[in-house]
Amino acid sequence: MIAQYMDAYYFLGAKWPTCTTPTLLIYSKKVKQDLEALGIITNTSVTVHFPDVPDEFLPSFIGGVIDEDGWVD
Repeated sequence: MIAQYMDAYYFLGAKWPTCTTPTLLIYSKKVKQDLEALGIITNTSVTVHFPDVPDEFLPSFIGGVIDEDGWVD
């Protein structure tokens, strides 16, 4: 219903064969353009500059980035 409301092409299914949770994938150039207009961009790994991290937190920060999920808390 969400994708239909957005007038977007969608696919509902598991992303990986072992995944049991359905995933809603929405394909819409208009949504992408709207997100970009809000400042949300793609390929942030090549467009975002390294942040100013205090020395005491730098090892944890780098560890979080290398962890592959990109999440740093």
